[in-house]
Amino acid sequence: GGDTTTDNLQAAVKYDDFFTDKFYGYANAGYYHDRIAQLNYRLTPGVGVGYKWIEQKNLNFYTEAGVSYLYENYRDNPVDQHTSFRLAYHVDYALNDQVSLFNDAEYIAPFRFGQTDRYVLSADAGIRANLTKNFFTEFKVVYQRNDHPVPGTLKDDLFYTLGVGWQF
Repeated sequence: GGDTTTDNLQAAVKYDDFFTDKFYGYANAGYYHDRIAQLNYRLTPGVGVGYKWIEQKNLNFYTEAGVSYLYENYRDNPVDQHTSFRLAYHVDYALNDQVSLFNDAEYIAPFRFGQTDRYVLSADAGIRANLTKNFFTEFKVVYQRNDHPVPGTLKDDLFYTLGVGWQF
């Protein structure tokens, strides 16, 4: 046998409502579980605003800023919870009607002046293939950093995922 180096699960939902052609509000929620990092689950519900800087047939770029509630439940450690600010961006480039490249990043940090060691950073890059109008598959490389992990675990994590999704 070998050592298990990855055992995680993540899910996210998001709703956008546009105020103008480019400016919108959003509500989102994220769930993340990582057995290796001793994280039973991390919940990140939040609200905020976003702006679409580029919206073209083959290229899109937007940024978001908002407030999230960061709730982390670790095995054998106390719950860690904070009201936090969230910064994010997304860019995608369509190679054709079915295949596109993408890159995302999200930074969540508590509202604590002078304390910068509690942030969570997640970034990915990948390729998505549309199987139908709403159903897709994607392969991506994901980098995550929890700057305040529980003792005995690493701050940085790099992994690859192959998954499917549904877009409304």
